[in-house]
Amino acid sequence: MRSIKSGYLLAMKDVVNNIEIEITVNKTIELYNSALLYTYAMSDFRFYQLVILMKKWNKQRFPDASTRLNSYSLVLMLITVLTKFKHLPKL
Repeated sequence: MRSIKSGYLLAMKDVVNNIEIEITVNKTIELYNSALLYTYAMSDFRFYQLVILMKKWNKQRFPDASTRLNSYSLVLMLITVLTKFKHLPKL
């Protein structure tokens, strides 16, 4: 466990299923970020599918994590474009 900006992070990896798990404590802003993304995902089922596709593309196109955009930034840009063209509601 390591301390990060006003919180704690516990990172693990399930090697059998190849799943990375991160648990953060005392970081409330992330709860609001997650709630926002969840609300958009519930407003249109295609949004979630597009997010997964973009995240996979980003990871394949830029294998080095230091050269790619983080997932949250990518999703915020997607929300901006989709709300501009009225495919998602403005929240």
